[in-house]
Amino acid sequence: MLKEYFRLMKFKYQFSFISVILGAVFFGENFDFSLYSLFILLFVCVSFNVFLYGGIYTLNDVFDKKEDSSHPTKRLRPIASGKVSLNSATIFAFILILIGLVSAFLYLGLNIFYLYLSFIVLNLLYSNILKKIPFLELLGNTITHPLRFLLGAAVFGSLVPVDAFLIYSLVPLGFSTARRIFEKKFKSRNHRNTLSYYYSSDLYVIVYASFILLVFFWLIYYPDNNLLFIIGILIYIFAVFGIIYMKRAIPFLKWLWL
Repeated sequence: MLKEYFRLMKFKYQFSFISVILGAVFFGENFDFSLYSLFILLFVCVSFNVFLYGGIYTLNDVFDKKEDSSHPTKRLRPIASGKVSLNSATIFAFILILIGLVSAFLYLGLNIFYLYLSFIVLNLLYSNILKKIPFLELLGNTITHPLRFLLGAAVFGSLVPVDAFLIYSLVPLGFSTARRIFEKKFKSRNHRNTLSYYYSSDLYVIVYASFILLVFFWLIYYPDNNLLFIIGILIYIFAVFGIIYMKRAIPFLKWLWL
C-alpha cells in the first residue's frame, strides 16, 4: 500500500526541478555554490518538489480519476485502479501540501510562501478549467515552468529579468506543444479531450514559431544572458524537436506520458 502512495507523488516528473536550480545559479544573488547554498537548494527540492508538488500531483489524480479510469494505461494508477481511495488520496494530498507550505513559511520567507501558493492556484485552475479549453490549456501547462525559474532566483534574493523569463516561457511552450503532437500521433485523445480540437499543422506552427521567437529575442537582447539563451536554444533543439523527430525516444516518452 505504501508503494501506491509513493506512486501518487510521481517522482519520475521530479526532473523539472532543474528550472529551479538554473534560476538559482544564473540569477540568485546570494547563491555561491557553498555547502550552505547547496543545502538550501536541497531543502527547496524536498519542500517544493517532494511535498508541495507531490500533493499537487496527487490532487490532479483525484480530479482525473474518471478520465484515467477509461485510459488503457492510466487506469492502472493508484486512484483510478481503486488501490487508493479518493478520501485517502485527498487527505494524503493535503498533508503533503501543508508540509510544503509550512516549511516555506517558516524557513524560506513570506515571498516564497506566496510563490508556493501561486503554484497551487495555477494547478487548480488548470486541472478544473484550463485543461478543458484548447490552446489555453497549453498556456496553463506552460506557466508554472518560468515560475520555477523565478522561484530559484527568489530563494536566493533576486528577481529574473524579462529576457530570461521569455526563455523559460517559450521553451516550455514548445515542449508542451510537442507533447500534444506526440499524444495525437499515438492516439492518446481518449485521455486528453482537447486533442481532438487541434490540427497537427496548428501545433507545428506553435512549435516553430516559439523557436523563431526564442532566436529573435536572443538577437535582440544580445549579449545579455547570452549563455542562458544558448542553453535554451540547445534544449529546444534536442528536447522539443527530439520529441517530434527522434524515434529512439518513443519508448521512453510512451512510458512517461501515455
